[in-house]
Amino acid sequence: TKDSLYHHQRGLHTKDKPYTCKQCNATFSFHHSYKLHVQKHNGERPYNCNICDKTYLTSNHLKVHVEAVHSVGCIICHICGKTFSYKCSLKQHLYKHTGERPYPCSRCEKNFTTKQSLLAHTVSHSEDRNYSCEMCGKLYKSEYSKNIHMRHHGKQVRQFMCELCGSAFFFKSTLKAHINIHSKARPYVCPQCGKAFKSKASLYTHKYVHRDSQPFICSICGKAFKTKNCCSSHMKRHEKENSYSCSQCGSEFPDKGGLSKH
Repeated sequence: TKDSLYHHQRGLHTKDKPYTCKQCNATFSFHHSYKLHVQKHNGERPYNCNICDKTYLTSNHLKVHVEAVHSVGCIICHICGKTFSYKCSLKQHLYKHTGERPYPCSRCEKNFTTKQSLLAHTVSHSEDRNYSCEMCGKLYKSEYSKNIHMRHHGKQVRQFMCELCGSAFFFKSTLKAHINIHSKARPYVCPQCGKAFKSKASLYTHKYVHRDSQPFICSICGKAFKTKNCCSSHMKRHEKENSYSCSQCGSEFPDKGGLSKH
């Protein structure tokens, strides 16, 4: 295919290697090659074998492992007669007949048939968006979601170029966000502390500082909140309530402090 030819020519016959490893200075022509290399330094092995729980750096390495170690030929489902090449495939299939979902989520009542499905689901409970699209900069909660999104980009051209440094982008919005790097503009403001940042990614990284912080206190009941907006919304509920009344004159107050002063 044209894509295969392009990757071959760029990988072997070009000196253009824009991706450099900060740990060992190795250079790469493609971002995915650079990413795999960095994972080796970090000890990351994101692909798990469903049968023996061994982990691998790439899906191809996992596939080779399964075929070499766990392949047992043709296995037949005793319920419907469907055939499978691996025991793990039959095991997952049988859950459809039994309705069994052995992997429960500890944060909600949902259950799943595989560890991978459970791990993918747990991401939905997090507010963190650590996976950035390399084309448009959009942030996602999981690498899977990011990869699904990136399919929509297809074979687009980096037609939007920065006049200051020559960097090229797929979208005008990404170029606009990039230009902030060259200026003093900091349009992304933290709603919790007011600190401003040049990019959405920087703001999301900063928000980790406030993960356990609840600096906004309700003056009526003392309940703490992470953001000013949440605290304000909560206090509006108190405005409709006058639960503390004077036993002598019947005057009502929204909090004990007001009643005591009265």
